[in-house]
Amino acid sequence: IVIEEAKLKQYVADWIAANPDNLRDAAQYTIPLVFHIIHDYGTENITDAQVRDAVSILNEDYQKMNADTSAVALSFKNLIGNVKVQFRLANKDNSGNCTTGIEHIHSLSTYQGGDNAKLNDWPRNKYLNVWTVKEFGADLLGVAGYAYLPPDVAAASQAPYDGVIILSNYVGSIGTGSGTTSRSL
Repeated sequence: IVIEEAKLKQYVADWIAANPDNLRDAAQYTIPLVFHIIHDYGTENITDAQVRDAVSILNEDYQKMNADTSAVALSFKNLIGNVKVQFRLANKDNSGNCTTGIEHIHSLSTYQGGDNAKLNDWPRNKYLNVWTVKEFGADLLGVAGYAYLPPDVAAASQAPYDGVIILSNYVGSIGTGSGTTSRSL
């Protein structure tokens, strides 16, 4: 895995060095999201409005539309910018059917969140999967959410784990979310 990660980092560094104009003038890239709300009919069954709020916050963050960018520490000001990535909820599923990009899946896995709670993954080459759960298992106490680096899920057997899993109350700023945790995703 370390070798694969090093290869990926070198590939990205080489591409950036060879394509500086592409970075500056690149068109916006859209990433379709699929939210899998893993729940047991409690407060972890967050609303679609809370998910849409989280997507809006993601777009603010990745497109430098935050109202507080003027408050960024001087030493970091040259590092912030619009990375020309837009997130949107998927509007077509893998079969071409209309979708909201949000699934509510009843499962007791919501109480032991982790890779075992990543249910009904959609193809990772077309969508970014995001799973929300009520709690993480004992081995992940204190964690708000996590994702793997690309080399860590390169093997086909690891593909179902590709995406982000996060506690439901760290999604968005409304509902069970809050302004202080809304940027965790």
